[in-house]
Amino acid sequence: MEKLRPNDQRARYAIAMIWVILFLNTAILILDLIGLMIYEGFIPVEAMSDFLVWLYLTGHWYASILVLIAAIVSIVAFIMWFRRAYYNLGLRYKDRLYGDAWTLWAWFIPFINWYMPFQIMKDLYKQTEKYMTFCMNEPYKGNLKTNYVNLWWVLWIISIVSTRVTLNINDPDQINYYFSTIGAIIQIALCVVTIIVIKDYSDAEKVLMEEQPEEVI
Repeated sequence: MEKLRPNDQRARYAIAMIWVILFLNTAILILDLIGLMIYEGFIPVEAMSDFLVWLYLTGHWYASILVLIAAIVSIVAFIMWFRRAYYNLGLRYKDRLYGDAWTLWAWFIPFINWYMPFQIMKDLYKQTEKYMTFCMNEPYKGNLKTNYVNLWWVLWIISIVSTRVTLNINDPDQINYYFSTIGAIIQIALCVVTIIVIKDYSDAEKVLMEEQPEEVI
């Protein structure tokens, strides 16, 4: 029987990139709050030196560009981890909902990408928990409940909607500051929950890798 393929390094890469995005979004949130206070008059522009104004504007621009780059890299890292995890599940559990190819294409096909990645992630959690319950010598004591998976997908959908709303706002000032601030908060929450989702499953996968039970159910 084929052994499970190592996936711990992919999990670490994905988590590391999400930490980068979390850090950058925190910087953007701070800059958005400063911009909002400037717009509302809590921080008078006259009291700011030209250097501080330049630092604020360029800092926000560079942080936004870096978030975009980090997001692309993190998406690649996440999907690589996701594909390997679902592939490994298929080596031990034959009745998965989808084939391995859908762990990639489900993210990019319109309409399908609103629900299928979530279904695959829940399938990953549920079937792995079932397998470990029936086939392991000792019950797994970690967390493979889908509570965080549900929250992860809700935050993902909200983040997509909030990003599209922010990009389509015509008012470049007050409303945009508010939506940008809210969007940064949502992104930070999404990063935290995504890290938990990856880590919880990665911890379970490590146990499977160590014991390598050979039953297929």
